[in-house]
Amino acid sequence: MGTMKISRIFRSLAVISVVGLITISATRAVWSDSAQSAGNVFQAGTLDLKLTDGNETQLDNVTLTWNGTAMTPGGSAVTASLLVRNTGNPAADHVHFDVTSNTISEGAGAGSGSANPMDANLEITALTYDGVNILGFLSDGNGNGRKDLDDWETLAAPGIGDHDGSSLPADGTLPLSDLNTDHTLLMTIQLVSSAPNENQGDSVTTVLTASLHQIDGQ
Repeated sequence: MGTMKISRIFRSLAVISVVGLITISATRAVWSDSAQSAGNVFQAGTLDLKLTDGNETQLDNVTLTWNGTAMTPGGSAVTASLLVRNTGNPAADHVHFDVTSNTISEGAGAGSGSANPMDANLEITALTYDGVNILGFLSDGNGNGRKDLDDWETLAAPGIGDHDGSSLPADGTLPLSDLNTDHTLLMTIQLVSSAPNENQGDSVTTVLTASLHQIDGQ
């Protein structure tokens, strides 16, 4: 009987010890700490195309970049440059140029008509981008044997500067991938020597649109 009592006592002590351990474990303090990263900002970038010509600097829109007055058939040509730059952030990829409209005003010349409009007689004799000839990317859409302002207006969007991932001049890509750097479009226009009498006194007001694109394939 003495041995059984001692055994029971040991078992009781063991149970008490386990319960004590559980109690200590359940009531013990657990420390923790935390820290924060605050003021995080996520802001979208902007592509900001600015234009510069001979009389205006870094504007969204410029006027009279090319200004030909008193032009005569086969006479003096008009040459001017349009500078484009991305002043935003992030950098872009390429630029397109499109003649979005040619508005013809009939003057007091010897007749008028749409058969031989003046914009079809304003030949583009030189067209370069950063010194590279890009006139070859303009097609003779009206079939008169030359490249003219009428051809550029009727050229399918996006105009000159189509982009498929190749480099200029393989596909007409006009790179503009750096920030705050001017890239130059130079164009020379001449009234052709065969311009008819009906073009006398007429004028053409042209809108040339430059479009900046962020990624290849746009």
